[in-house]
Amino acid sequence: MKSFCFLIFPLWVIPLKGAIEITEFSANPDESYLDREGDSSDWIELQNTGPTTESTTGYSLSDDAGVPRKWPLPALDLAPGEFLIVFASKKDRAVAGEELHTNFSLSSFGEHLGLYDPFETATSSFEFPTQSYGISFGEAGFFATPTPDAENGAVDFTDYVRDTKFNYDRGFYEAPFNLEITTATSGASIYYTTDGTEPSPSAGNLYTNPIPITTTTVVRAVATKTGFVSSNVDSQSYLFLADVINQTNSPEGFPSTWGIDNSTSNGATNLPRPADYEMDPRVIQQFGEAEAIAALRHHPTISVVMTPNDLWNESSDSADGGIYPNPYGGTGSQFRTDQGEPREWERPCSVEFIGFEKVPSKKINAGIRMAGNYARHPNRYKHHFRLTSRREYGASKFEGELFSRTEVDTFDDFILRGGNSESWTFPGSTGNGPGTRSTVQYIRDQFYKDAQIDMGHLSASQEYFHLYLNGVYWGLYTLIERVDAHFLSQHLGGEEEDFDVMKQANVLSDGSREDWEAMYALS
Repeated sequence: MKSFCFLIFPLWVIPLKGAIEITEFSANPDESYLDREGDSSDWIELQNTGPTTESTTGYSLSDDAGVPRKWPLPALDLAPGEFLIVFASKKDRAVAGEELHTNFSLSSFGEHLGLYDPFETATSSFEFPTQSYGISFGEAGFFATPTPDAENGAVDFTDYVRDTKFNYDRGFYEAPFNLEITTATSGASIYYTTDGTEPSPSAGNLYTNPIPITTTTVVRAVATKTGFVSSNVDSQSYLFLADVINQTNSPEGFPSTWGIDNSTSNGATNLPRPADYEMDPRVIQQFGEAEAIAALRHHPTISVVMTPNDLWNESSDSADGGIYPNPYGGTGSQFRTDQGEPREWERPCSVEFIGFEKVPSKKINAGIRMAGNYARHPNRYKHHFRLTSRREYGASKFEGELFSRTEVDTFDDFILRGGNSESWTFPGSTGNGPGTRSTVQYIRDQFYKDAQIDMGHLSASQEYFHLYLNGVYWGLYTLIERVDAHFLSQHLGGEEEDFDVMKQANVLSDGSREDWEAMYALS
């Protein structure tokens, strides 16, 4: 009788061994381990696991199994047990004795990573899975506390929970339905919320049965399992326009005031600022329900979903204040010097794009903060927002062709512009703006940019859209590319570091002002 012996390894690791190995790496790092330029680049930890000194001569790293010599290492001697850190940053630096950077980066969604010896044989090879922010990976699994340039601790997670799936996609609905949420990971538990709060085992409802959806509802869900990395938080917004057009001034769970009206111009009252959520009944009376619903479908939709406290908390402390009652938060010397720096007022959110011409349905996790100059005044009820991509929220870039007039599909930031002086909410010289409201067209800013593009010049693309905050309709906005170094590299070519960007009031936005000052001195 024959006997058989099977060795079982995780599917994402090919356990090949050599004296020099990849012992840990991070494809979605936090900011705890930075390169010399202050960037949180991907990193790869190599170690000489053999008993004698080994040379890296002839070794190479690659994210493509078909191109093993994609990035050759410089010649270095590693003593037994010695570590070597290589940043996977695309900066391509291979000088012995200096900080090392590969000519490729790693995908947080998983891919190949291999270390190859002089004979192009892999001494370490990974087909690694999705990586979560701030968690590193090695042969045995995931590490909650990365240890670059040091011995690994115990493995914290052996696998990750697969993403949640919904039987109904985000969008517009007219009839009630039962929402089912699933995950492909056996034994995982799903937790969900409907108030915008980020779900977890300690904050949310345990999913046990389909959820009845009968009116506009935002659902956020996460799947968890002991010993596994939790899934990311998914969001789905289900919009019932027949209810939206009858939106009241006191939606459940929303505050009745938005901080204090301490506007620095246009008549501050220094009193609590009454909230305004109601769909103006005069609109429905004038145009009718059918036309109002058709108008809400005419342009694309963006649904922003976030923890209510991050949106509405009236504390002026940047540690816990909500962004909407604190529109001056982080503006420094421009308006308020006592409310911290801009990054301190950035909050995590989910952003859903619905009905865009090239991207009918898409969800991203991002950072959100208030934006604009005088549009920040508390007596302007309809503020601008800025969306920012960061690894701590999700992807390091926004991806998708969201603008109809450009094929650019990678972005750092967006502006959600509410109109301000082009909007009926602008207070105007008389205090409540009847003159402005009678002439507002919502086209001036868009016309200038579109005309500039049509004349062959560079300008930011825009798209009109309808905005919802935690399921409440917020009005007609424009989505705008934010002009920065990434914007210029995408439209003009080259790398981000090739551009220096100055914004209003001669403030440096990206790069260095050295060349600008030199040019200005010549004039």
